[in-house]
Amino acid sequence: MKQAFLKFVEKEKLFAPEERVLLAVSGGLDSVVMAHLFHRSSFLFAVCHCNFQLRGADADGDADFVRELAQGYQAPFHSVCFDTRTHAAERGLSIEMAARELRYEWFQMLCREHSYDWLAAAHHKNDTAETMLLNLCKGTGIAGLHGIRAKHGNILRPLSFATRAQIEAYARKHGLSWREDVSNQDNAYQRNLIRNKVLPRLREINPDVENAFARSARRLAAAERIVQKQSDRLREQWVEKNRESWSIPLSVADELEEAAYFLHDWLKSVGFNEKQTENMLQSARDPKAVGKRFLSATHQAVRDREAFIISPVCLSAGERYFVSPETKRLDFSGQSLRFSHKDPGEYTISRNSCVGAFDFDKLTFPLELRRWEKGDRFKPLGLKGSKKVSDFLIDSKVPRSSKENIWVLCSGGRIVWLVGLRMDDRFKLTGKTTRVWEAELFVEK
Repeated sequence: MKQAFLKFVEKEKLFAPEERVLLAVSGGLDSVVMAHLFHRSSFLFAVCHCNFQLRGADADGDADFVRELAQGYQAPFHSVCFDTRTHAAERGLSIEMAARELRYEWFQMLCREHSYDWLAAAHHKNDTAETMLLNLCKGTGIAGLHGIRAKHGNILRPLSFATRAQIEAYARKHGLSWREDVSNQDNAYQRNLIRNKVLPRLREINPDVENAFARSARRLAAAERIVQKQSDRLREQWVEKNRESWSIPLSVADELEEAAYFLHDWLKSVGFNEKQTENMLQSARDPKAVGKRFLSATHQAVRDREAFIISPVCLSAGERYFVSPETKRLDFSGQSLRFSHKDPGEYTISRNSCVGAFDFDKLTFPLELRRWEKGDRFKPLGLKGSKKVSDFLIDSKVPRSSKENIWVLCSGGRIVWLVGLRMDDRFKLTGKTTRVWEAELFVEK
């Protein structure tokens, strides 16, 4: 297997012998074999390990095991502990996604601070098959169906040539020991369900299913490159870029074959999803849709008389910003709002007026953030009836000099929050709340 490993590194031009590679080692079978192959091949490498603090003493044992492994290879060692559950709750992420976000941010920080040329992860052919199936279930495009690339950015997958069975055979041949993660048997995790239930059934159809997926992944990756080149060429033809906006003629709907695919490809980088771009094309054929606006978290697309005009939602005149459920942070006027999803069962309402906690299911997205205007009314939390914002500011003794910098967060035209001062009673948390959406105001000093 060492020769196959060296051949794969050379064929895929993964890295040069003089370059330093940071190995992400969990202590499991795959990453232990990866470290052993690097050591036997005399490559320059360091080892890093993440403790996500999800498995108690077992996780601590993994960290000790990997530390001893690195010491045995006389390789530099880096480790970190993460409060993964808190990170997941604050950002409204699954545990899997939170762990992924945390580890890759840390990996890249290590590469910058210690001048490592590459980061290596121990993904193999089985992982490619699992990823392709998982993405297929979620309705992915070509990019999700080519699986895990052997080289992407500064991330390497030097075991992509091998199946898990080959990796296990190598480990047993060389008497390697590794740590078993019992959570890998928990089918509550989507990837585990595919690994433990779906792939074994597919092997009944094709015993060589991992290699079959790998071959398909290579073909799909080639197809993606071809399609992307065509999309880039058509973008040059159809999209006119001005200083701060884009213009796409309405005729794209009828004159461009597979317009829905290409329009989404052009606009996904500014946050528009597939459903939105399909609706845009429908509006292009509707003469009554002039002026219709489509919003992403950062941009708006306006259906004009002859074209779609795409521009940032932060306008120099009027200063209006739009917030989607996925928005994590919004900077505006020397301030910032940070948004997160919370579990109502564990949530404690803050007394800090700079923190707003809302019933997510009562909100209509995208929300709009703007300066308050004369005539604005809302229903202040804790008070009966509605009140003019201007009167509330007077009653709250907000200095005249500060009033012009008061902002309101709106849902469906109704004020949700007089930012930093008072929530609206209609959007408060109740005993029936199942999802909490929190906004916190930070002011630059």
